[in-house]
Amino acid sequence: MSNKSKKKISYYLEIWYPYIISILPICILKLCLSGYNIKNLKDIFSIFITVDTLMIGFIGTVVSILMSLKFDNKLIKEILKDDRFKIYTRQSLAVGFFSIIAIIFKLFLPVSSLYITFNKIMFYVCLYLMTATFLTFYRFYKICFLLIFWDDEIKEEQMNKPSPNEECRSLYRTEGKS
Repeated sequence: MSNKSKKKISYYLEIWYPYIISILPICILKLCLSGYNIKNLKDIFSIFITVDTLMIGFIGTVVSILMSLKFDNKLIKEILKDDRFKIYTRQSLAVGFFSIIAIIFKLFLPVSSLYITFNKIMFYVCLYLMTATFLTFYRFYKICFLLIFWDDEIKEEQMNKPSPNEECRSLYRTEGKS
């Protein structure tokens, strides 16, 4: 196998692993715990909605901060150019919103004998989306931790280099004095 095809496979696995791994909890629940009845399911779902909205808000905050810093930092500029960052951000937000919508839909489904099969299907859909949400957010948080703990040599170089704002201020000060 060539190096190019290995990179391509690695790229697609990296993009699709949250969706592939999200099938595991459904299989475990279906095979091992099929007779087990989960109590307080509404509480679990409402807690997940709260956590999910907090994570979506965090992503929005991080993206807006990164966009405001992209002219000051070389690493941030490179990360924002990377297609994977854009894909991870979009996927995290999309899966997060879909999971909230699916859970709200599940919570408002009537519990009657007519809807038992549909309720079970919606439970598994919600479980899949909840797992995929956490895994896609994990990928996004990995990039955030990369920004926090990046190489010290690059960090020192960037810290010693004046930002464009500082350069403008120093030019303004020198022009104002002359």
